[in-house]
Amino acid sequence: MLLYRLLATSLLVTIAAAPPAAAAPSRASVLYSPAQKRRPRLQQPFDLLPAARGKFVVTDLPANAVYELDPAHRTGRLLARVREARELAQLKDGRILVTSRARVLALNPRTGKTSLYATARNYLLGIAPAPDGWLYASENVLGTEQTTLVRIRGATREVLAELRGVHGILSTPTGLILSEAYAGRVLRFDPATRAIEVLAAGLGNPSFTLPAAGGGYFVSEFFGNRISRLWPDGHVTKVADVVQPGPIVFDAQHRVVGVTLVPGTLFRLVRGRARAIYS
Repeated sequence: MLLYRLLATSLLVTIAAAPPAAAAPSRASVLYSPAQKRRPRLQQPFDLLPAARGKFVVTDLPANAVYELDPAHRTGRLLARVREARELAQLKDGRILVTSRARVLALNPRTGKTSLYATARNYLLGIAPAPDGWLYASENVLGTEQTTLVRIRGATREVLAELRGVHGILSTPTGLILSEAYAGRVLRFDPATRAIEVLAAGLGNPSFTLPAAGGGYFVSEFFGNRISRLWPDGHVTKVADVVQPGPIVFDAQHRVVGVTLVPGTLFRLVRGRARAIYS
């Protein structure tokens, strides 16, 4: 079992053993001083999305929180409390999908209210809404490396493939780009034919991908401790050293921004170096 998944597993045990919320002071009063409420302190961020005016929406799994962070001003605010908030995805109507174990919630960032969007069979490691109307997801049974790639629409759930530790799912016009972390591979999956093409192998726990200008993809390699570039011809080069990078996104200037799990940090790549922008 790889570290990225073990960290989440250990957190599940810790959270499950905690006293019921009604029997203890609120997490906000316990964890944060008034100053920290204005500037949330990240424990273990698991995903992020770009937001307006240079801000980012970030999940913090052990804090059961979804935050909106403003790195430029080193401030932030709590958007919602979501149990074991992990994966994020943007919907066209402005709502944000947030995973909570096997559930997918739709969060209205203006009101902080959530509603049930979809339910999977097992713990979710990755999600991606696609133009075809399906929600693609990677389900994982705790304690195993096996993941099931599925697609969900309403009450319909279809099994597409059995793989090893798919985390990031990127929807593209040519299919799904899958980060098969435990197998060290980046794959292209065609939902229509269910064909799988190996784009790269031998990587250090590839966790998430972004499309790169000129073709290919940026890849965060958790065990490789780097952000790499997967080129269209299949060769891989290092972009920057980053200690255990997780999800990556583009900011408004099309720069790569990501999170590190431990310590909880947001970083930005600038001229081949990772610079912390929020911690």
